[in-house]
Amino acid sequence: MVKCSAVQCVPGSADRGPCRYSTCQLRYTVAAQNKCAAGLKLWLRSKCHPLYYDTIINSRETIVLNIYQEYLLAMLKLRAYLKVSKLQLSKQELVNHLENCISYKYAQIRLLRREYGTVFKPPMDVLRWILYKAAAWCLKGKQNVLHGVAVELEKASKNDRYATIARTYNVSVSPSRSCAFKSIKI
Repeated sequence: MVKCSAVQCVPGSADRGPCRYSTCQLRYTVAAQNKCAAGLKLWLRSKCHPLYYDTIINSRETIVLNIYQEYLLAMLKLRAYLKVSKLQLSKQELVNHLENCISYKYAQIRLLRREYGTVFKPPMDVLRWILYKAAAWCLKGKQNVLHGVAVELEKASKNDRYATIARTYNVSVSPSRSCAFKSIKI
């Protein structure tokens, strides 16, 4: 029998990295015919498993790390999608898509909590801050719209509004805890 208090559920593993994406280029895992908003929702839904949010098995910090890594993967897939599809989004369109991601993730977690009961449901501001951190980390690069949005989101994540959230969860969303995502090739 496994003692639940000693187990933490994190997608992927330390030795393999974030599963299958470390062995192939990410652009081969996205369909260019998907619309951007539909693709983001699909990428987030596929990783929304109740086990990753269960408060009996995981600490809040681990749950925040799981959400952060879901957002990291979705942002990397967004970069790959934009590269493959040659779609040009304005800053505002991109920010709107990201805000929709936050609302969608919040609704998913709310449904899981209703169904399973032991699911941690972070406040909307926590989800927003996590997405800002993930997007700022993933979208930086060449001087383009993505980089501009990344810089703005990084500034937003340091806003006083998120000071308490940052103090509480900054260790969970540290790039060192998700360094395997750096090895994913787009």
